[in-house]
Amino acid sequence: MVRSAGLRAAVGRDCQQTDEEPSVMTNPGSQDRPGNDFSEVKEQYREAEGARQDYEAKRAKLVEMQYRLQAMELQAGAAEEELRSLEKFSMTGLLSSLRGDRQERTERARDQLHHLQTQFDAALDAFTSLEAQVAELEKRVEAGDQARVQYEAAFAAKLRQAEGGAGESADRLGVVSAQLNELSKQVELLKKAGKAGDEARRGLLEEIETLSTMGRCRVAEGHRAISMLMNTALKATYDQCAGRVRQGCRRYATRYAEALGPDGLRDEDGTREMHETLTRIGNQFDRNWFFSTEEFNSNGYVLMILESANMLLERRQNEATEKIALLKEERRSLVEG
Repeated sequence: MVRSAGLRAAVGRDCQQTDEEPSVMTNPGSQDRPGNDFSEVKEQYREAEGARQDYEAKRAKLVEMQYRLQAMELQAGAAEEELRSLEKFSMTGLLSSLRGDRQERTERARDQLHHLQTQFDAALDAFTSLEAQVAELEKRVEAGDQARVQYEAAFAAKLRQAEGGAGESADRLGVVSAQLNELSKQVELLKKAGKAGDEARRGLLEEIETLSTMGRCRVAEGHRAISMLMNTALKATYDQCAGRVRQGCRRYATRYAEALGPDGLRDEDGTREMHETLTRIGNQFDRNWFFSTEEFNSNGYVLMILESANMLLERRQNEATEKIALLKEERRSLVEG
């Protein structure tokens, strides 16, 4: 293809760029410059945020175009190879000559290749244009980072001033700030609980793999006393594995209760029952569960419970995050006026 080398260079270069965040150019001291009142700083920040959003959207589109161009290049390459095989002596051309349709197929392949190259060239031009736009926006994002630093410093100063004031607005601001603090703490606890759940699930899978490996090992037949000794050792190993699973589940149950709190364990969404189930597993899991096929006393059941519990935590975390976003917007409105 005429421009395939240029595409590979452009795509390879931009793939490298799109996997990285733009470099940060900050100057915290610039927030103290005279003449930068809050309204001016806020306007600069909004312009910078608009540029960042535009940059992220076009950057994502650029990546999508890269994949599309690569697919088009492969398609055109296949068409080019087919045309070459028809024009030169080859098995494909020979068979086509014997059937008497070689000239017709050659013309059709040539038309198809021309059509694909035309599409490819137009797409590559659009890609190059968008790439230039993304590069320009990246410069604006880097420069706009200074506006973000100035705005955050100015907003923090106004927030402190507003919190120290009087009136309904100041009272509401105090309530909003307190709710934000509580929700932020809850989100951190939910993250810790989710991490404990992941560790419990990973630990169970590791113990299953350990026992599976042991099961594949064959012990040479010998004296009965040796067999009894080996069985005793295996049972001890199974008990140790089960003990680690219990420990992981108990830790998860504790983190789970801490994250949701006494008022967060509810009957209507199943969180209370889930905590009780995690506690039961943490207390009752033993070596027999590794080999059990019973519905409520098996590896598969425990894995299902751990995954379901984490899904409940994730749902609570999403709810808290949405509330935080709304409260931050309300706080911003109260501060900016």
